[in-house]
Amino acid sequence: MDDNELDIKELIHKYEQMRYMGKSMYFDPDEFAILANYYNDFGDVSEAEYITESGLKMHPSSTDLMIVKAKLLAAALQFQEAYDYLLGIGEDENNVDYLLVKIECLLNLDQLEQANEILDTVLSGTEVTDEDLYTFLTEVGYIYNDIDLYDVAILLLEKAREIDNEDLDVLIDLSYAYEMLDNFEKAIEINNSILDINPYSFDGWVNLGKLHSMLQDYEKSIEAFDFALTIDDNDVNVLKMKALTLYLNDNVEEAVRIFRECLENSPEDESLYDSLLEGYEVMEQYDEIIELIALKEAKFGSKGVLLKRAHIYLTQDKY
Repeated sequence: MDDNELDIKELIHKYEQMRYMGKSMYFDPDEFAILANYYNDFGDVSEAEYITESGLKMHPSSTDLMIVKAKLLAAALQFQEAYDYLLGIGEDENNVDYLLVKIECLLNLDQLEQANEILDTVLSGTEVTDEDLYTFLTEVGYIYNDIDLYDVAILLLEKAREIDNEDLDVLIDLSYAYEMLDNFEKAIEINNSILDINPYSFDGWVNLGKLHSMLQDYEKSIEAFDFALTIDDNDVNVLKMKALTLYLNDNVEEAVRIFRECLENSPEDESLYDSLLEGYEVMEQYDEIIELIALKEAKFGSKGVLLKRAHIYLTQDKY
């Protein structure tokens, strides 16, 4: 634990003690901002708002606290209010927190051109520290991902990757952006980098399996799902994905076996009945189909079941 983490923990402890005892408190503006950001990051928005308002009563001209207030307004989806409040602070092209909130507001207010102008200004050499630039690239990259502007997100996240190529959050966001643009090969490359850093990443193996499946590389997809299942062998969703991939790879018998296993563990999942019925039909196991149809009808009702039963009887000439 470095000194900064220690100082923050001490600050939080001091604040919570004073809050519990009902004592009036005094902190510097930056300390109020640290506390507000801490509680906001942990999802305690009401506490963050209380701290921010308390801080602004003591330090009404604090830019840091005003930016925190704008951030909280944006987090509450009050983007116009947040943007208007930022205008009262004045322009500050070197304050990354200010720029982040402003870009988020502009993008959510459909002011893409203005947001991109700020982006161009920062990328063309605004005087910010390397650490602040990295924060800007990663945070804005996430925002552009979130509003489906994946090409810009990739531009920003690739620049962040040049600074730190082992930041898992950046790599995950980058892989997602490439996937959304149907660049599955590049998404796989990034995902493999994630697994190089953390070979026990359950989500990493699951995503790799999905990506290989999208490229119809079913053998590699199954292999990735198997790795995920060595980490958590009870995850029904991964078992379902593996079974579906086996089915697509013409290994219907093994797919049916796994679908049966999934159904035992998740009898309320209606999709499993349909997948298993399809597998049974391919294998022409009609007795099993009739039995499974009865189970499905008993649990979920007769919608769609009568037609399926009639289809099977017609297939067997039982009419």
